[in-house]
Amino acid sequence: MRVCRLTGYLALLAIVYGCGGQSVEVTPVSKVSPVTNRARRTGIEASYLAFDSMRGVVYSTDLKRNLISIVDPKTGKAVGAIPMVAMVGELAITDDCQFLYTRSGGQIFKVDLATKSTKLSYFIDPALEHDASAPIDALSIRTQPGHPNTLAVAVMNSLGAMHPSYGIRVFTEGVTGFGGVYIGSGIPSYGDACFSSDGKSLYTLVRPTLVYCSTAVTGIPPTTTQILPNSTSGDWSYVVTSRGKCFIGTSVFSESDQSSVGRFTVPGFTFALKPFPDADRGIALSNVPNVAGSQLSILDTNSLSTLKTFALSSFEGFPTGDVSSPCITGSNQIAVLVRQGTPAVSEIVFIDYVAS
Repeated sequence: MRVCRLTGYLALLAIVYGCGGQSVEVTPVSKVSPVTNRARRTGIEASYLAFDSMRGVVYSTDLKRNLISIVDPKTGKAVGAIPMVAMVGELAITDDCQFLYTRSGGQIFKVDLATKSTKLSYFIDPALEHDASAPIDALSIRTQPGHPNTLAVAVMNSLGAMHPSYGIRVFTEGVTGFGGVYIGSGIPSYGDACFSSDGKSLYTLVRPTLVYCSTAVTGIPPTTTQILPNSTSGDWSYVVTSRGKCFIGTSVFSESDQSSVGRFTVPGFTFALKPFPDADRGIALSNVPNVAGSQLSILDTNSLSTLKTFALSSFEGFPTGDVSSPCITGSNQIAVLVRQGTPAVSEIVFIDYVAS
């Protein structure tokens, strides 16, 4: 007797209509698990994150061992490391994924990602700052699109514990001196900066009251400065640009004329917003009063609408703790740092989500 082995849809047809008088052996179809929102813990301690879209890896700072770890988002495993000569902080990768910059006090280190070689790229000379007697620290680093050797660095000059001074410096490797001017002093917060999408302008921020748009020329101080409209309100802790728009907190400005476009309506206090570089979408992380944990919102950066909001505590495997440093690692995946324990340490956690 001939046996007809069928699976799936053909097996169903054979049962309904017969198999030409032959005996039918039906093989069960393996069940496909639906895609769900989940969190993947890595056990890797880190303080800052940066994603390399060309190599598909995440770089993270390991302060205990003075190195930069290389993590595969697919497996959540460390696949390499870049030794550093000093404790390093924030990471910034160039738009061509050629270099990775990091800071240590008033020093900026540059990593060639092709060779993994490291060198001291910039040293912020206290003698050139607002108060030569005060220590200097670089708070944040932003790279200029199309110019991998130019950075905007937010600098803090510690005039005193209660009266620090903040400013933005523009550094270009091989160019003597630096550009930029102090845009505030005695403000109990920190500065931030971000180049425009085309790299021709520089948005600078001293939270929460002063926002400027300056014409930036490589290696030369900004030439014009203006205050953006509605620049004295909003929960502004960062400034980012993407596809012709400038995002300052949940407020959005046009990069063409710096006019106000509108703002997102996101639950609670938004402490991070990241637009996708190649799509009219973005993500926002926020804390909501009287709600445990943080929330992840998927944004339409074209219509300025919120497409979907998740409570991170609802993600399978998500640990309890303070969430920070969101890093987009895929079209439906981000990496965050979750701080927990005593003494508190931050762990890399990958979040896979379904946007629709």
